[in-house]
Amino acid sequence: MRTITTARLILRPWEPDDVDFLLNLEGRWDVVRYLGADPSTLDSRDDALASIGRRRRISDHPIHGIWIITDTLARGQRRIIAVTHPDNAASRAVCRRVGMRHLGQTTRYMDTDCELFEIKPATI
Repeated sequence: MRTITTARLILRPWEPDDVDFLLNLEGRWDVVRYLGADPSTLDSRDDALASIGRRRRISDHPIHGIWIITDTLARGQRRIIAVTHPDNAASRAVCRRVGMRHLGQTTRYMDTDCELFEIKPATI
């Protein structure tokens, strides 16, 4: 996985040294409550290290990561999708703010009800 650097931001792979940050972040229910079909908090450093390991293993997949829009459009994808928890108004607002169109509910991607959004390259 590559690192992306701008004047104000660095996006980089998760590292084992991030364990305390991740445990603090995802050890809080208010942070994880909309993550997946059965959200749960991290309870220990071992849990956080295991989560970092899983994240690092999927990071080379072409659709994972914050840079999805740039990378997928460069490969000629027809659309980009986002799914959000139905109760997560903030994430739905972000999707709309970046120009995504709401398509309704789906269970296709997360094995639970999610709101589905899409954007097509011609609208970006």
